[in-house]
Amino acid sequence: MYLVKFPKNVKHKLARLKTLGMENKVFVERVTEAIAREYKKQLLRHIENQDLKWKELSPKYKAWKTKNGFSEKVWKATGTLKDNIVIFKTESGSWYVGIDNGAQYEDGTSVALVAVVHEYG
Repeated sequence: MYLVKFPKNVKHKLARLKTLGMENKVFVERVTEAIAREYKKQLLRHIENQDLKWKELSPKYKAWKTKNGFSEKVWKATGTLKDNIVIFKTESGSWYVGIDNGAQYEDGTSVALVAVVHEYG
């Protein structure tokens, strides 16, 4: 049989380790949320600046947007899509940037559906 002798302050050290673990979780949570917020900010900036190599609007769609008074920018017509990009946390604790699932255009069209069409065609 082996006898292991712990230092007198082991309870304090174990308690501190537990505290550090909790502080680390809080730190990771805050950093992860901050990354999601920065990602959203960058995404909105790219939509506004049109500085990514997105496929150009078809001439027919561009003409339709112009005729109806909409922005000729990619990913933007009325601003509703851009205005509904949100940051959210899932039940599992992951942070995401995406479209508010319940958001709708004035005519009832799902904003998320429009985003999917923009993304995948």
